[in-house]
Amino acid sequence: MKMEAAINKTKEVISYQQHLVDLFGHAKQKNALYWFCKAYLIVTKQQLEYISTNRFQYPLFVANVVVQFNAVFQENLEAYLNETAIPSEEWKEVFYNLALSKGKKTKYGFIQSWNILVSCVDVHIKKDLPLCLASVINEYYAEKTDIEMIEKDFLAMTNIFHHTAKEIEAEIVFEYKLPVTQVPLSIRNFFLKKYIQHKIIRSRENSWRTAQLHFNH
Repeated sequence: MKMEAAINKTKEVISYQQHLVDLFGHAKQKNALYWFCKAYLIVTKQQLEYISTNRFQYPLFVANVVVQFNAVFQENLEAYLNETAIPSEEWKEVFYNLALSKGKKTKYGFIQSWNILVSCVDVHIKKDLPLCLASVINEYYAEKTDIEMIEKDFLAMTNIFHHTAKEIEAEIVFEYKLPVTQVPLSIRNFFLKKYIQHKIIRSRENSWRTAQLHFNH
């Protein structure tokens, strides 16, 4: 896939993710799928901005991963929404737990979705991402000897996830009409620091190492 086509495909991914945000955002109480898709959309938009402003040495690699990564999620989500067979056993379990959570209420509405939201992130990063990375590397970069330079691009997205966390926190405060001081500090610190830094970023690092086992080098 050439760069122009990859950028257009990335824009299509953004349109699809925006559609999901609009779809799940109409619910009276937003569930884990809304928050996951909203965070996903913010990340993808940031990745496209980085690609368009030449902040990656291998922007085509990043764009191809974005497209393939979303395609895996889309395949499983659409199967769930259309009540057909879900390809991934891990996603099937996530969606099953999501169905069980409907109607449950807590003092802070967004907390009820937390475990399912974490499950979405875990499945997508720990299971789906290594397969996508290996697929893109083997298809487009199998002959490259400086694969560590591609790895640097993959790992150079820390600021994207910090930016996403801040946007999501701001929306949670607005959604539930809570002054920021009423959102428990422990929750904000966990989400913005421990979860983003230690969970997502380290999980992505581990995903790269897992993907390396499948590189055709």
